[in-house]
Amino acid sequence: MEYRRFACAADAIRFAVEELPPKRLVGAYLEVKEQRFGRNGIRRLYDSADYPLARRAQEDEAATHEVLKADRAPAPDAKRTSGPKVQ
Repeated sequence: MEYRRFACAADAIRFAVEELPPKRLVGAYLEVKEQRFGRNGIRRLYDSADYPLARRAQEDEAATHEVLKADRAPAPDAKRTSGPKVQ
């Protein structure tokens, strides 16, 4: 897994859900202003009515949902103050 920075959280969320292979999303987390979101949190943000970007077709998301169901452990807490990123 590699560290990546994004200009905004919505771009990081889109990358995590739409670009990462579902198995890599299991180890991903998003950190924004000292808040940390694991794969389930990232998915909730993406599925939210408040998510500002257009979403990819539904069939591409089915595999991601299966991976999320498989492992529901929360991501560990972290205290960082840098911008949005997916690792």
